[in-house]
Amino acid sequence: MTDAKEEEGREPSEVTEAVPAVTVAEAEASDHKEPEAEDKAAESAVSAPSEEPVTFAQVAKENRQEEAKEETYVPRQIALTLSRVEPWSVMKMAFLLSVCLGAAMIVAAFIVWLILNMMHVFSSLQEFVKSIDSSGMVAGLVELVTLPRAMALSTVIAVCNVALLTALATVAALLYNRVAALVGGVHVTFQDE
Repeated sequence: MTDAKEEEGREPSEVTEAVPAVTVAEAEASDHKEPEAEDKAAESAVSAPSEEPVTFAQVAKENRQEEAKEETYVPRQIALTLSRVEPWSVMKMAFLLSVCLGAAMIVAAFIVWLILNMMHVFSSLQEFVKSIDSSGMVAGLVELVTLPRAMALSTVIAVCNVALLTALATVAALLYNRVAALVGGVHVTFQDE
């Protein structure tokens, strides 16, 4: 009785009990141990105050992890239909992609011309034409394969490709929308891994 009266007179911070910190793993292990092992586990829990007490969130997280391990993974599948393509976005994408292809074609033409020039293909072609044509009529054709003319020709072809590919892609998007309205579009099934 005197102890209870003394505790009532104390501040709440002074009244504390020594509660052993037990982790979830120790609590589960103690359920499966024999009584002697339970006493040893309790003593080790009291002697190891450095471990933090278990929170509800930790227990819930471990339970979710155990449930996830027990369940077999079944990938989800989703069936979608591509029923309409926006022609404006197709035109923008086709334009940008065709510009990239045009730039790649110009660079490729430049590299091919440099390789052929280093292999002396143009000089041997010019000598061959001179040996065949003494009048010089065909010699004018060799002048068409100089670097400035080759770059100008590849640039003109690249610009034409940009215009044609952009127009064709836009027309293809419009045609797809008309056909998809009749047929229902392209059915696609996605599956997560």
